[in-house]
Amino acid sequence: MSAFATLVGAQTDRDRAAALLTAPVFDLIGFRASFRNACVAADFPAGVAYLDALFAACAKPCHRGVFSSWGLDGARQDLLTLIDQVPD
Repeated sequence: MSAFATLVGAQTDRDRAAALLTAPVFDLIGFRASFRNACVAADFPAGVAYLDALFAACAKPCHRGVFSSWGLDGARQDLLTLIDQVPD
């Protein structure tokens, strides 16, 4: 199953978070509008924030081959927190 299909088929924010964090970055960037729109449609603001932070980090100049992850780290942690929550 594609990363996008996994995201769209997810039933919970926990599953959506897992889908985003396991998706290939190449796919997230290549189909950025589709992934972002799917998060908006699912009322998943943590996913929108993660994608926006990822795209912003990738658009900034690298320092010694490493892109700035300041905003991305917080957004990633928010998704990890959702994944680590005990399911209802």
